[in-house]
Amino acid sequence: MIVGSASPEELLRQLIQATHHRDRWHERVITCGSRPLDALVDHAVRTVPFYQRWASANGLTNPTFRRLPIVAKPEMRKDPDAFRSAAFNRLELHWETTSGTTGVPLKVCFDPAGRYYDIYEIYLKIRSFMPQFANSLRGADNLVVIVNDNITREPLSAIHPELVSGAMHLLILGRSDAEDEELVQQLRKSHIPLLSGPPRALSRLRDLDSKVGGEANPIRPHAILSTGDNLYGGVRRRLEAWFLCSVHNGYASQEAGLLGVECGSQTGIHVICDGAVVEILTEDGKLRREGSGEMVITNLTNWAMPFIRYSTGDNITLVNQTCVCGQSGLMITELAGRDSVHFVFANDRFNPSLLNPVFESLPVEQFQVIQELDGSLYVRVVISEGVLDPRRIEQAVREGIEREIGKVKIRIEHVLQIGRTGEKFQSFVRKAASQTEVGTEPISL
Repeated sequence: MIVGSASPEELLRQLIQATHHRDRWHERVITCGSRPLDALVDHAVRTVPFYQRWASANGLTNPTFRRLPIVAKPEMRKDPDAFRSAAFNRLELHWETTSGTTGVPLKVCFDPAGRYYDIYEIYLKIRSFMPQFANSLRGADNLVVIVNDNITREPLSAIHPELVSGAMHLLILGRSDAEDEELVQQLRKSHIPLLSGPPRALSRLRDLDSKVGGEANPIRPHAILSTGDNLYGGVRRRLEAWFLCSVHNGYASQEAGLLGVECGSQTGIHVICDGAVVEILTEDGKLRREGSGEMVITNLTNWAMPFIRYSTGDNITLVNQTCVCGQSGLMITELAGRDSVHFVFANDRFNPSLLNPVFESLPVEQFQVIQELDGSLYVRVVISEGVLDPRRIEQAVREGIEREIGKVKIRIEHVLQIGRTGEKFQSFVRKAASQTEVGTEPISL
């Protein structure tokens, strides 16, 4: 078993639970029929406080999708419960938090049926786009290995209810050197149809595999799916050169789930239309079905916290075309605005979103953490009004950062404003000697 994986008894319990949730998902699919979007809108207007109030204020009893407003993260973050459906018992909901590396985190909840789609059903959907994955499932002991470098998360293991030949694992890198080395050794012995994770975590696994004498017996997945951040051409080439398999770009977030995945042609990200509706907010303020602008998503699978016409902040080009792979439909052909930063200390990668709790526990309205070229940190903070001794806040920030990172040179500056006045603002920036390192290289799709 892989380090951190569940016991056989726990895997069986999770399989029984997943089978139950699968039945609820299939029941929803049957109930919605050929009109899942209409069903979601009707559900939201009946059970979600925000949409109930909005419909009442606009004198609408049965508003259509086209009438619903665009919503954004700051609005949802102010009152998450206003966007939570009353149709579900709060105790049965699963909660996650967005990464926070590109903005203030948002707590997102999922109902059991929608959670089943995100964890299990989605891999049935992407097989047609990733033949190396589909063709290597038979006899695999580990179907999907997902790597993440956020050490506040817990490793997970599960058996896929329909692909029961093997397990699915979420593995956390960076918990300890010994555990990282053991993970690498075990992954080298595993038949892995799909290795998945954000580019930062995949690169970290590559580095670990190289450090542990990987040239003699490296990790060999059959395919790689990169999601969560921009996948730049240089990173793709390094991953493919090391793991000797194709790297597929994908779009995934807590709000959208796995919205789309690249086929082998690498001409764009195929939108998985069963799971989402994608629109474009153009510069003239209009929503379009194709074109270039900000991506607005409607997640069709999460009914506990419906994301309907949710502005992502990501700029894309969306086209409806037939791909060279033979599949027709919506494709994202350009993607920008998904950079999440990593810091580097002593040649080791660090996920800066782990610093969020340092600031959230203090009277700090806005903050920005910048890693300078020499590795030191430059911290800008906007301290809440009424704080009599800002030096105590400065010391607490310094001590909190060093608890997470260790001894590092830190320069702290008090400023009056970073983002817009009254907005909870945060950002992480890593300065670099070359443009490629700071994420300005064109994205390879």
